[in-house]
Amino acid sequence: MNPGPQPAPLDSGSVPDRSRRGLGWAGLGLGLMGVAGWFLWRFEPAGQVFYPRCWSYQVWGIKCPGCGVLRATHALLRGEWGLAWSLNPLWVSYVPLMMWGMASWLAAGFGWRLWHPFDRPWVYGGLIGLAFAYGIVRNIPGWSGPG
Repeated sequence: MNPGPQPAPLDSGSVPDRSRRGLGWAGLGLGLMGVAGWFLWRFEPAGQVFYPRCWSYQVWGIKCPGCGVLRATHALLRGEWGLAWSLNPLWVSYVPLMMWGMASWLAAGFGWRLWHPFDRPWVYGGLIGLAFAYGIVRNIPGWSGPG
């Protein structure tokens, strides 16, 4: 009995075409992030007219979970960790997790297997739930926490 044609094994140095396309998009994304990062590092968000403003804060005076992200990222890029934490501790906590996720995704494009922090669906729910809770807590009157 003939088992039929078997696919040829990939040699260890080749990258499949699908992965090459993904790496091209990853390169484009990383390039755009680099330009945006340089721009954010160079121009402080406070007082600039070209950075977006939080509509929920402007309309209702309610800070969303993302309020302070641009200023916190500017502080992180400048190495001012304490200032970044005081502006938005949720974002400062999420950044290392997102960086690990991107590194894992890029490594997969090269055929390497790293543990990916977003492999489990409950991680997304946990991060979103934490963001909702933070959005509520930061708007409690009299709460003197960060952000």
